[in-house]
Amino acid sequence: MSALSIFLAASCLPSIVLLVYIYNKDKVDKEPTGLLVRLFILGALSCFPIAYIESLISGYNTFAEGSVAYNIYDNYLVAGTCEEIGKFLILFFVTGNSKHFNCLFDGMIYAVVVSLGFATLENIMYVASYGFTTALVRAFTAVPGHMFDGVLMGYFYTMWHFAKRLDETEKRYLERGLIKSIDHSGCKVAYKSQLVLALIVPIAAHGTYDFLASSNSALGTLLFFAFLIFLYFHCFRKVKKLSNEDTHEMNMIASVLIKRYPYLYDEIRKQNPAAQAVFK
Repeated sequence: MSALSIFLAASCLPSIVLLVYIYNKDKVDKEPTGLLVRLFILGALSCFPIAYIESLISGYNTFAEGSVAYNIYDNYLVAGTCEEIGKFLILFFVTGNSKHFNCLFDGMIYAVVVSLGFATLENIMYVASYGFTTALVRAFTAVPGHMFDGVLMGYFYTMWHFAKRLDETEKRYLERGLIKSIDHSGCKVAYKSQLVLALIVPIAAHGTYDFLASSNSALGTLLFFAFLIFLYFHCFRKVKKLSNEDTHEMNMIASVLIKRYPYLYDEIRKQNPAAQAVFK
């Protein structure tokens, strides 16, 4: 086995394992391979513009190097914000209006694939610079860390897409006279807030991870591993839960609307077949 093969295996294997894991969790309606490959490649290529922007923003960090303020700026504003915005833009513009985005788990797998694309190229560069010991450490820390950011982003991104489709369907039914008025009394998910959370939560998680990882204190190291363990449990549990509950969005929308408007089914039955088809 050549040195290049060993190098690539050490750099890419963690991402491959996590990609296989997340792909197997998509059980209801598998996503097209071409779309996933596109997301992965774009995630990887985003390393270059993101690194350039990070270098520009880092130049404005005038705090004393090593200070808390310096580390907050460097980890939250530079690394966390730039990298997660870059991933989010790919996710949103490639999949936001995709016809394949039709199940609850789809947003999760899309976000994780983009994040692992980024993590793979970043890992190759780190291993090339610092060697195989770095590959071993990052296989259990940084690479899963990027996946966890993707899980957090993907969860809220999925909730945004579902709430948006629900809102659009509800308004369409109102226009067609299938519901009498939109019910604002129940708990409704504001889809715009979910989109904001899809960006803010992974930025916060990414920044916290990097901030604690850059700490030189024993307490900082302890908090870093505690936070990493928390991410392992929380994010894998999120993936499992959303995978187990996965279904086509329109099934969920129908269920929510029937509960919100008990008379809706009878109204649809009174309409012609074309009106019934809208509900399916």
